[in-house]
Amino acid sequence: MQEYKRILTKKLIITVILCMLLNIALFLYGQLEGRNINDVISDSRQYSDLISRLKTQREESDFEGMFEDVTQIIKQDKEDGKESSASLVRLRKKLKYLSGFTSQVNECLQQAEQMRGKKLFSNKKSYSYNNILKTAEDYSRIADVKVVLVNDTCIEKTIEYKYTYYLLAVCMIVMIYECFKERDNGMWQIVHSSKSGRMILALKRFIFVWIYAFVLTFIYFVSTVIVSVLLYGVSGIWKAPVQSIETMSGFTIKCNMAAYMCLLCLIASFVLAMFGSIILALFTVIRNRNVVLIGSVIFAGAEYLLYKNISLQSRISFLRVVNIINFFDINTLLSKYANWGFKTFVVSSKVLIITGMAVVTIIMSVAALIKSVTLRPFGAQNVLKKLFDKAGELYQRIFALYPPVIKEMHKLIFTGKGFFVIAIGLVLTLYICGSGKMVFSESQKEYDNIYIQKGGEDYSQLKSEIDELNSRYDSIQIQLKDMQEAYKNREVSDDEFLYAVNAAQTLKYAIQNKEELINKIDYLANIENQYNKKGWLISDRGYEQFFGKYGRLRECVLVGLMAAIIFIVVSRGAEIRYSTGMNIIENTSAEGRKKLALKRDFAAIIFSAAVVLILSIVDLGFVSRMYNLTYKNAPLVSLSFIGDYLGKGIGRNAVIQKIILSSSIAGFLIIRIVLRIITGFVVTAVALLSGTFAARKKNASVVPIVMAVVVLITVFIFNGLAIF
Repeated sequence: MQEYKRILTKKLIITVILCMLLNIALFLYGQLEGRNINDVISDSRQYSDLISRLKTQREESDFEGMFEDVTQIIKQDKEDGKESSASLVRLRKKLKYLSGFTSQVNECLQQAEQMRGKKLFSNKKSYSYNNILKTAEDYSRIADVKVVLVNDTCIEKTIEYKYTYYLLAVCMIVMIYECFKERDNGMWQIVHSSKSGRMILALKRFIFVWIYAFVLTFIYFVSTVIVSVLLYGVSGIWKAPVQSIETMSGFTIKCNMAAYMCLLCLIASFVLAMFGSIILALFTVIRNRNVVLIGSVIFAGAEYLLYKNISLQSRISFLRVVNIINFFDINTLLSKYANWGFKTFVVSSKVLIITGMAVVTIIMSVAALIKSVTLRPFGAQNVLKKLFDKAGELYQRIFALYPPVIKEMHKLIFTGKGFFVIAIGLVLTLYICGSGKMVFSESQKEYDNIYIQKGGEDYSQLKSEIDELNSRYDSIQIQLKDMQEAYKNREVSDDEFLYAVNAAQTLKYAIQNKEELINKIDYLANIENQYNKKGWLISDRGYEQFFGKYGRLRECVLVGLMAAIIFIVVSRGAEIRYSTGMNIIENTSAEGRKKLALKRDFAAIIFSAAVVLILSIVDLGFVSRMYNLTYKNAPLVSLSFIGDYLGKGIGRNAVIQKIILSSSIAGFLIIRIVLRIITGFVVTAVALLSGTFAARKKNASVVPIVMAVVVLITVFIFNGLAIF
């Protein structure tokens, strides 16, 4: 029990809580797709209302009739020149799948029967023949499943979200690091002085890994489901067959959604426990934990390349099937139907992967238990260890020639394991920037093409076309008014009057289709009249997703992430001075102490600026590519959502007003990056102070608490400064 108390430190508990909050934030961010939370909830309710209305009009199992009704509504919207709602389009896709599910399963069974009778597949000892038999047997289990129409978005989004598994893996690695603290604090010799004690200690750690995996997975799953339920609701979904979700059509076990969620959580727990056991075994067998981590990263990279570049038809397809990427993509592993085998041996790929990892786990665990008995703190060095030591000595000679500032940077990035934090931060940044993309409608895309072709600095041609349309419409309205009087007096035929009405209606629709352009031109005219500043005719859409109201959440999350990375690495660097005793050496010289402090602070400032700059460039690059941001040299005031700040709230400030009126879009982006860098400097100063204070007082909980407060304050300030 004492060992478990030792492992469950405040640092580990705070890390688990922060990762859980990060997991919830990433899940929530992935659901927004350029919208706010109220929009997501409203869309889900609208989708549920559409389903309820359809069920009252037709029988619940009449999916084909419902599909025809929805198709007719969408067709009518198109004829009326309206854009069908996303909920309606999504419902049509859902009904198409549900109406074809039973026939799809029956067709699969029929094809299996037909192929089995063909001469090409008639060899009973061949893989093809046995694969056909297994496929027919598996799909026969769900042949009588009655799929239902419900709003299953809650379950669908939860099972598709995969970043939970990666964050669980991070928490597992952090916990395993805590298991081996005796190698850092000089207790290794005492801990390993008893032969029986070593075996008991190793067994306790393996048992704790499994308990930790199951408890942690359950907590993370429940927290994600709760957020999903609050967003999408759960009315009548738990008893519905899991095959009602389109992505689950390849899941050949008959069960409802509640049972599948329990199964997914259980298998995820087993997967995490096996992963933790393997990492624990590697840490036990290999003395240098950094070698294990670096080797694991290289192995994961190689596995990713194999997964991406090997097709399922390749002779070495088993390298793609038995792959760590599949291992952590648990829902896809369960829901995707695939078999693998040789001759008469055919097995499901999911069974093969889980069984393979279980075998590896058992072998590694047994080897680790045996090694833990024989391992000594001061054992004979092997050739590899000697080579590493020689390489280390050579590097230290080169390192001695580095300037002091570079040495301090090295301490932050390498000695303090900052590169792991940076790597995780970069991965999270790629996720934040790459997900949550807003999908624009066809009419919005058409507007954006017009902006590119006829907008920009000189949009006089487009303005002339719109003026001509308005002039023609006014003229035909006058003619139509005169014609109405003539029509009442029967001076005009029905065909002539109908032709005039249709012509007026056509022009009206043409003007309505250019309504956004008309409003934008009017906005630019008002800006020029009021502030004597000529703007360009450009689309607001992409930029509004970048730094407008729709991009505010991404901005806040990204700024919070930058602050967290800087704080963790810089505070850790401050703690290292005290844990290694360097503070005592530095304090022996009054002059040297001041100079070293300046160089140390300067290195931290350079590091924070580099982190902000790199992540900001990644953000700009991803969003620019995603939304095709053009006209970056245009005046900032060309964006109507920016111009709306003028004279209101923060826009009343003379400095802010001058920035809006005098800056280009590119210049404004630079100002935003500079503001982030300055914020990074403030975070750096607080991190240095809190890290030093925590090290002096030997209170590790100070740093994460202060970090959480700093991140929240930073996010709050940037959310308040909405324009930036």
